[in-house]
Amino acid sequence: MSATLRTAQPTEEPGLLELLDAAFERPNQESCFVELLARHHPSFDPSLSLFAEVEGQGAGYALFLPREVLIRGAHVPLAIAAPLGVLPQARGQGIGRLLVSTGLAALADRGLRGAIAIGAPGFYGDLGFASAFDLHAVHARAEHLPPPDESAAWRAITSEDLEALCRLQSESYEHASGTEIRLPSPIEWDGQAPGSHALALGAPGDPHAYLRFRVRGELEIMECCANDSDSVQAILAFIHRLIQEHAREHALVHVPPETRTSTTLLHRGALLEHSTFGGGSMLAITDLPGLLKDLAPWWAPILGDELFSLGSSGRSCLLDASSAEPRVTEGHAKHHLEIPSPALSGLLTGQRSARELLFDPVVRHLSGLSREGEALACRLFPRGSTMWTYSPAFELMDA
Repeated sequence: MSATLRTAQPTEEPGLLELLDAAFERPNQESCFVELLARHHPSFDPSLSLFAEVEGQGAGYALFLPREVLIRGAHVPLAIAAPLGVLPQARGQGIGRLLVSTGLAALADRGLRGAIAIGAPGFYGDLGFASAFDLHAVHARAEHLPPPDESAAWRAITSEDLEALCRLQSESYEHASGTEIRLPSPIEWDGQAPGSHALALGAPGDPHAYLRFRVRGELEIMECCANDSDSVQAILAFIHRLIQEHAREHALVHVPPETRTSTTLLHRGALLEHSTFGGGSMLAITDLPGLLKDLAPWWAPILGDELFSLGSSGRSCLLDASSAEPRVTEGHAKHHLEIPSPALSGLLTGQRSARELLFDPVVRHLSGLSREGEALACRLFPRGSTMWTYSPAFELMDA
């Protein structure tokens, strides 16, 4: 039996939300998430909401949510591939692969350069996804934190705060590849999942600190932003207060390593946990030339008058910054880096570096870089801070 695909509006499609509950075998999580996005998210695109049927009956569903994501400081149009679900009785027929491959093929037509997915690297890896983002968490104990400040007026977020929160988050996380560019919409800021809370500090319309936390097996700070050192201290004092109120030994602070909050915690003796998330935080690139053109503000000043080409899966892209307008074309240059396909996504985000790749004798041989070329490659592709910082709505799938 073969599956057919069509687009579907989740709030108008009979049985779709029930299908998600059955596919994930847990009610009111993925289905609530999809319904919330369909009703309230400004970026929801019903043409990227894919419904699979077998003999006229619903069998699977996949959603691709368009987002702008910071990659090496540049704004890149991508999509988040989530959720993907197939009914248990319909698995093993290639429906999930069909949903993902069809969704990826549709992205380039909409000017999107690729998609981010979380989990199941074995499944997604066969469809072009590869590890691209890391996991960072600081273990903050009471001794690492200033005393609680009961007078600090933390409060619920209001509509007046949204524009300022967008600026605050962008400025705080500007060095982390994987940071979503938030929109001034309540769904982007309010805690959505049970036990999740989002608070601001400062006058309405002028917040100078923001913190989102949830209480499950762990006390987790999912996101925090501050605009000055006093605001960082206010965040840390509030985390201390949360540790006391919830009788926990520590809080896990999920935050990129180059933010004010993380560096302050590390200077206070807190421990940073860093991993590749088992390779499960992935990026599939569907428009490599377009992505490289988006990243020109990063590579063009480094490249200057030199030409540099990247090769992966038999295709080469030439980076040319010698004219007033940086160009990305097909071709091979004197300085060429041959990149194994699984390493391409991580190299572009900064999860991996050219120096790391050049340790591989096969990469060195295929690239044929001179000493000068190797130095240029290492300047172009240093290791950076990577972390997918998702908006509160995604916590509904992680409850």
